[in-house]
Amino acid sequence: MLRMRKQMPILLTVVPVFLLAFLVRAPHVNPPNDPTHSMEAVLQPPPEVAGTLRRACGDCHSNETKWPWYSQVEPLGSILTEDVEKGRRALNFSEWRNDKRAAAVLLAACEAVESGRMPKSGYRTMHPDKTPTGTEVRALCAWTQRTGLQLLTSSSTKHKRPAGD
Repeated sequence: MLRMRKQMPILLTVVPVFLLAFLVRAPHVNPPNDPTHSMEAVLQPPPEVAGTLRRACGDCHSNETKWPWYSQVEPLGSILTEDVEKGRRALNFSEWRNDKRAAAVLLAACEAVESGRMPKSGYRTMHPDKTPTGTEVRALCAWTQRTGLQLLTSSSTKHKRPAGD
């Protein structure tokens, strides 16, 4: 009984702080989005590929993240925010640039989706409807490989010096 009395002030402090941590909402603000700079506007993928990219990849790899309700609960909110920020740094469909890196990113995206590394397993578990089907993966890979090679070819011809220089 005496031991319980000594622990009571600690419990009365720790429990409310712990509960408050779960009630604090993490701010989720998507960066500004200019649709004219998006991969969709620049590369114009076929509609089925664009739809797959939006559905399966867009929450982590664009400035149009649809934050789920559980992202408002800490510590999940911080974990999800970090995942999205990391995803946007690696590949952001909303801020697309056609360069050699873009070609490499497209080719790597196919490999990541084909191997099952992307979407991440936790995302697939929470959003099974966003997991790409085999047909979608094949269409995505065919497009990324074709477009990636076109980007590599066009960027290498841009940087060649004319004969006699």
